[in-house]
Amino acid sequence: MDVLKKSCRQYEELLRALRYERALVDEELGQRQRARSELEKLYAEAPDYEDVAIKLD
Repeated sequence: MDVLKKSCRQYEELLRALRYERALVDEELGQRQRARSELEKLYAEAPDYEDVAIKLD
């Protein structure tokens, strides 16, 4: 059971990282609303993740 929990945490962390990177790419492409929407979802999930809180200010 511990292996399953660890795998789920790693999967969630990977998805979070991918979503964060996608938001950064959207931002670079000028898709600010889409980037902000993704960052807001990330913030709701994990407010201390990377610099999400700063980017939302």
